[in-house]
Amino acid sequence: MQSKWIILASLIIVLSSSLWTAPIDDFQQAFMANQNSPEVLEQLIADFKDQELSLEDHRLLQSLWSNVNPEAMQAHYEALLQQNPQNPEYIYLSIRMKDGEAQMAAARKLIQDFPTFYWGYRIIAVNLTETISQGGSETYLKSPQFYKDVDQVEQGLKLFGADAYLNIAIFYAYKDGQELKKASVALDKVSDPQAISSNMQQIEEFTLRTKDLNLYALLIGIVMDDAQESGRMSPAEAELNTEYFIMRFRVKSEGIAALDNHLAENPQLKTNPDLSRIIAGLYLENDRKESALDALSVYASSKDVDYMYLSKSNEFAQLHDHRRWKALLKKAKVTWDKGAKARKAEALKDRQSLPAPAWELQDLEGKLYKLEDLKGKIVILDFWASWCSPCKMAMPTLSKWMQEAMPQGVEVFSVNVMERNIEDGKTYFKSKGFNMTYLEGTPEISEAYGVNGIPHFTIIDKAGNIAWHVVGFSYSLEESLSFQIEALSKE
Repeated sequence: MQSKWIILASLIIVLSSSLWTAPIDDFQQAFMANQNSPEVLEQLIADFKDQELSLEDHRLLQSLWSNVNPEAMQAHYEALLQQNPQNPEYIYLSIRMKDGEAQMAAARKLIQDFPTFYWGYRIIAVNLTETISQGGSETYLKSPQFYKDVDQVEQGLKLFGADAYLNIAIFYAYKDGQELKKASVALDKVSDPQAISSNMQQIEEFTLRTKDLNLYALLIGIVMDDAQESGRMSPAEAELNTEYFIMRFRVKSEGIAALDNHLAENPQLKTNPDLSRIIAGLYLENDRKESALDALSVYASSKDVDYMYLSKSNEFAQLHDHRRWKALLKKAKVTWDKGAKARKAEALKDRQSLPAPAWELQDLEGKLYKLEDLKGKIVILDFWASWCSPCKMAMPTLSKWMQEAMPQGVEVFSVNVMERNIEDGKTYFKSKGFNMTYLEGTPEISEAYGVNGIPHFTIIDKAGNIAWHVVGFSYSLEESLSFQIEALSKE
C-alpha cells in the first residue's frame, strides 16, 4: 500500500498542472505515506488546498500542513479570510492554529458576531480547560474576563448542550469552587470516551471528593464500552476492568472495609480467578495480608493459574515471607504442571512458514551479521528498546534461558528498534552483560517483520522461514521458547 502512494505522489509532481481530486481520506493516506519527502508533501498540499472542502476537511488539512510549513498554512487561511471576510468558518480557520490571548480575543469576537456558530465556543472551551488543568495564570482565573469566558461557554451549552468540549470546560471551571453541582451536571452530559479518558485523573479526584460513585461508574462504563466496540478489549476484559475501577473507587472513598462490604454484597466476585488477583492487590495496598491470601487462593486453585507469574512477579512480594505463601505456591504448581500439555499446544499453534525478510545489521563493535549466513540455525530476534519496561523484563529472562536451557544450533539477537536515542540502547545493553547479541535495528527491519509493538519476538526456522511471532512479555517466556525451539530442532 505504501509503494502505491509513493508512486501516486510522484505522478502528481510530474502532472502538477492537474489538481488533486481524490477525497480527503486518500489525501491523508498519501500524506502519511510520504512523511520523509518534504517536496512531495508540499506538492500534495499545493494540489489539494484549493478544492471545495468541508470545514472538517479544512481542519485536517491545517493539522497536516502545520507540520510541514505552518507559515504558509497560516498565510493561505488569512488569504481565504480576506476573500470571505463575513464567513464565520474562515474567521475560525484563520485563528484556529494561533496561540494565546490573540486567539481568545478573536474567538470572543467570533461568538459576539456569530452567536450560533459552534467553533467559537469550542476555542474558548478548549483554552479554559487547558489553562485550568495545567495550573494556568492565577491572575486570569480571578479576573472578570475569566467569568465572562465561562458565561460564553454556558451560552454555548444552551445551543450545543451535549457537546463534550463545552461540558468538560464547565466541569473544570466549577470543580474546585462552590459550584460542585454544576460541575457534576456538566460531567453527566459527557459521552465522548476520549474526552473522559484524557481527563480521567481530574474526574476521579472530583468524584472521590463528592463521593459520587454512580457518576464515576457511568463514565467508566462509557470508556469500557468504547474499548469493546473498538476491539481493544474483549467483553470479559472490559467487565473485569470495570469491576476493578469500581472496587478501587469504593476503597479510596470509604476505606478498605468497603471492599469487604462490596464482596459480601456480590459474593460471585470472590469466585472469579482473574478478579481474585485484583482483590488481593487492593487488600495488600491496605496491609491486609490474610485477606489477600484468601483471595489469591482462588486464583491458585484455578485451571488457568500462571505459576510462573505467581512465583516470579514482584506484585505479591509482600507475601513471600508469610507462613501461607509456600503452601499457596505448591497448590498453584500442582495445577500448573497438569496444564503443561495444553500450554505446549498453545505455544506451537499458528506455526507459519513464510520466508524471513533478509537483513544485514551491525553489533556493538560494528561487525555485520546477515540472516543469509545463518541458514541451518534457528534464529530468535528480540525486538526491543531501552525505554520499554516490558522489554527490560523480558531480556534478563531471555538471557537466563540462553544460559540454562538453550540447545545447540540457536542464535539469539536483541534488535534495538524504536529507540529515541540509539546511544541509550547501546549503553543499557552493555551495562547488563546479556547473553544475546546486540544488533542495531532500522525502521526497515521493523516494517519488514511487522513490529508495531515491543517486545516482539520472531522465531526463524533452520530453512530461513518465520515460524512464530510472539508479542509482549510473559513470565512463561522460558517455557514457551523451550517448547518452540524443541519442535524446530526436530524438523
